Amino acid sequence: MVQVTGIDRASSPSQTIYDPTCGSGSLLIKAADQAPRGVTIYGQEMDNTTAALARMNMILHGNPTAEIWQDNTLSSPYWKNPNGSLKTFDVDASQGFMKDGAKNRLRHQDIRKIVDVFNGQIELPRYSA
Repeated sequence: MVQVTGIDRASSPSQTIYDPTCGSGSLLIKAADQAPRGVTIYGQEMDNTTAALARMNMILHGNPTAEIWQDNTLSSPYWKNPNGSLKTFDVDASQGFMKDGAKNRLRHQDIRKIVDVFNGQIELPRYSA
């Protein structure tokens, strides 16, 4: 799916990618990994726990500046222009959405990293919200 979005042609970190139903953020992470010069990440997720998981995944995968917002995208879209119109993005990752699909599952290496951090075996840089 990442190849379909064209993110591999991103030429500047100021280019944006957005997933209005980002779940745990795995599609955004995969897309960011494909952007040769980086990309600015935005996501929105309705479920509070899953939105928190997406924020954590962004940090664990080297995207600590990704902006993930928790709320209903349809009734309360967060990303708007100053005049109140909806913000436009360079890439809309929502085409990869699958309800209850595999994108909400943690990979083994993610779980291992979380456990290692929790047990004090490795440290991560601290980020404030």
